[in-house]
Amino acid sequence: MFKEYTQNQLLLLPPDISTLIPEEHLARVINEVVGTLDISAITSGYSALGQNAYHPRMLLKVLFYAYATGIRSSRKIAQKLGEDVVYMWLAGMQKPDFRTIALFRSTRISSLKKLFVEIVSLCVEMGITKLGRIFIDGTKIEANASGNKMLYLKSLERREKNIERKIQEIVDAAQKQDELEDKKYLGKNGKSVPAALRKQENRLNKLKEAAERVKEQKELLKQRSNCSRTDKDANLMKMKRDYIYPAYNVQFSTNSQVIIEYEAVNKCNDTAQLKPQVKQMIYDYGLKPEEVVTDAGYGVEKNYAYLAKEKIDGIIPYPALKKERSRAYQNNPCSRDKFRFDEKAKQMRCPQGYLMKLTQVKKDNRTGRYIKIFKGIRCAKCRLQALCTAAAYREYDYQPFWEKTKKKLKAHLSLDWVKEIYNQRKMEVEAVIGNIKHNLKFNKFLLRGLKKVNIEADLISIAHN
Repeated sequence: MFKEYTQNQLLLLPPDISTLIPEEHLARVINEVVGTLDISAITSGYSALGQNAYHPRMLLKVLFYAYATGIRSSRKIAQKLGEDVVYMWLAGMQKPDFRTIALFRSTRISSLKKLFVEIVSLCVEMGITKLGRIFIDGTKIEANASGNKMLYLKSLERREKNIERKIQEIVDAAQKQDELEDKKYLGKNGKSVPAALRKQENRLNKLKEAAERVKEQKELLKQRSNCSRTDKDANLMKMKRDYIYPAYNVQFSTNSQVIIEYEAVNKCNDTAQLKPQVKQMIYDYGLKPEEVVTDAGYGVEKNYAYLAKEKIDGIIPYPALKKERSRAYQNNPCSRDKFRFDEKAKQMRCPQGYLMKLTQVKKDNRTGRYIKIFKGIRCAKCRLQALCTAAAYREYDYQPFWEKTKKKLKAHLSLDWVKEIYNQRKMEVEAVIGNIKHNLKFNKFLLRGLKKVNIEADLISIAHN
């Protein structure tokens, strides 16, 4: 009725552990790929002196497989090396402890980017991906830091003033004590320092040390409004579910769901990240992409100008495009696109045909271009005032270059073939981010500091590919 079950049956010959791994198993792919990589940049960092180290190629295989299956804890990886036959096979039955794995990950593989480029180049050769068109997007990933242990510039300034006040109080008290002693001993030295004075001196030294720490912390906040005590490179960011937490903004460039480029940054906004992604791709692969596709988060004038200069086609909507395409906006008789500027007469007219007054010309510090501010002069008598503005008079800021750029972009992004390419973002870079966060369970960095965080970003990118 049942198949024979003998748990302690001995074998005449020990089994070949590789026969237990299926031919199509992910571990075999990782084993073959890592076997072809040039890891001289890693091995050159080892010394011939001392005890022999575990081979970097073995540790890379184990780490790549662990990240590709959603395991990142060095302790869990070490545990798998003693329990899981796949890990045993990749490690050749060797069992490095969790400290060895953690140390290798954080200090030995800073040159991992070269291996990443090798793997992507291999994907290109095999026809899995192409470098002509890239899809760029960013995602926020939590840092290994507490949201309750943040440093803020304003609070540091208050603390600094408080410390300075306390130091001055102690100095004043010490001077009074000196005057009392001079009177008591008539200018002669006492035999010992009073206990109260010794206590004040100790307190003064501690306050001076605290003042030095505050000074160092203020240096960190020169370019930022906040930083974490535990991970000083992390920045407070608004996460997807509307909570604020120390995090990194990880940028991915993909094609055919293969990650072509990546970078973890501590800047909340995506706008400044397009140029570094393209430049890094040119540096790593020796060629520039023909097309760059992003969402509206990258739609600023400097990015359009950069792509035009590099002769790269950009499929990037500007931030207001989605709103302008909505039915409510198009049916609104007072929407921005209903205003008309006469280039010859240099005059602005509102949707009702009334002239508007030029009240100000100001410089945009981001672009260096000038913006003209027009103000309605007949709004009080207009029947559409309540629909047009909540203020007494409607204002309209007009930047000639940007308005012309928007008009060209709107026409370009309305083409059917452009819409088709743009819609591929959902299956491209957004699918990659979904796989990394959901399937590979990469929602929080384990390492701290921008340099080490990028090592983890490299590991997860290789694991995904």
